[in-house]
Amino acid sequence: MGSNVSRVQIMVVAALATGVVLLALVGAAWACFITGNPNTNPAATANAVSTNVQETLIAMGTLPPPATTVIEATQPPIIAPTATAPPNTPFQPPTPTNIPPSPTPLARGNGTLFTAARRTGPVTLNGALDEWPNPLPGVVEQATFRSENWTGVSDLSARYAVNWDDNFLYLAVQVTDDAHVQTQRGETLFRGDSVEILLDTDLAGDFASAELSTDDFQIGFSPGALNGDLPEAWLWFPTSREGAPTSVSVAAQSTTLGYNLEAAIPWSVFGIRPNINARFGFTLSISDNDSTGAAEQQTMVSSVATRRLTDPTSWGTLELGP
Repeated sequence: MGSNVSRVQIMVVAALATGVVLLALVGAAWACFITGNPNTNPAATANAVSTNVQETLIAMGTLPPPATTVIEATQPPIIAPTATAPPNTPFQPPTPTNIPPSPTPLARGNGTLFTAARRTGPVTLNGALDEWPNPLPGVVEQATFRSENWTGVSDLSARYAVNWDDNFLYLAVQVTDDAHVQTQRGETLFRGDSVEILLDTDLAGDFASAELSTDDFQIGFSPGALNGDLPEAWLWFPTSREGAPTSVSVAAQSTTLGYNLEAAIPWSVFGIRPNINARFGFTLSISDNDSTGAAEQQTMVSSVATRRLTDPTSWGTLELGP
């Protein structure tokens, strides 16, 4: 077997070790009895003797060493840090993203924004204007056509107001005119004393367009000759709808300074439904003819100085108020 210890030797040594342990226990107990020392622990004494015997046997090679468990070190799990707010710190909302303003504002810079008041009761059209504020809030005194023929506000000017409800757009106009001449009817009524409105019903949609489109309207109103001749209306633009809008009501009266005119235009003429705060391109103008011998548009004054018929960007702005 070479250097290995025989089975018989191991058995003999083990027996001797067991005997030694037993003798140690007996000796420890006898020591306690003889000395009377209560602190002497027979089990501890026996364990110490047994441990010494095991170490001696391992050193002699008669017992193998005890098995050991190896625990390999491992990396602890990585936990991503989380941001926490300091205690009692109020929540801070994220910084808002700046949204650029609309490139199409809803009011043109021609004159001031004019507001149409909402009507809630019945409206009587007779030219008396007794259902309207006095004075009328709007002013028409900017010469926009053949200004060389205009001599001032006593020659031609006006005050006006606009109202609305769910069914109609209402006009009230108080005209100052030193000589009333109207001999024309229908398409040529602008060649005599008359009132005209321009209305862009899609202000936001074509705000920058300097050309007339199908949402731009030109409607004229004639007071007639004021001698029993009936007032009337005529629509020029859009040209596809040119003609006498029979659903429009017009009334007029002669005054010491000129004439009054009232009109009620159904929203159906414009093909729209009104809403509070809706805005439109808008200009109101007065045409004048002081010559009884000729049918001629001698001059025109408007609510905005920039008014040009075929350029909606030159018109003012109307808002439907509450």
